[in-house]
Amino acid sequence: MKHRCYALVIGINNYTNNTTLTNAVNDALGVAQTFRELRYEVECLENPTFDKFTEAYDSLRVISKNYTVIVIFFAGHGMMSNASDYIVFSDAENMDIHGGMKAVHKSYRIDDIYYCCPIKLFEVSKN
Repeated sequence: MKHRCYALVIGINNYTNNTTLTNAVNDALGVAQTFRELRYEVECLENPTFDKFTEAYDSLRVISKNYTVIVIFFAGHGMMSNASDYIVFSDAENMDIHGGMKAVHKSYRIDDIYYCCPIKLFEVSKN
């Protein structure tokens, strides 16, 4: 069985309302290159807004059944709010205000991303 592998790679340095980072995009580009060398199909998003990520994420949910392996890699800011962990996108509100409650509106809960694709995490072959 031939495995089809896909990686969605995200790197964010430039935040509108949060501290700028210096290496997240370079880290993502390096990871994307490694996945390409491993023959993954790769989509790489640099400094995406919440809406741009949502577009890529929704597309991934549609095409997920075509792949045996899917990886989502993120380099950038994250935060915890109300006992949940979030990935913070470039247009999120300031994470330090009101315990991050406003930033949540332009962020994704990690648990929600984890459950996006109804696929097997791994398959063991008995051959």
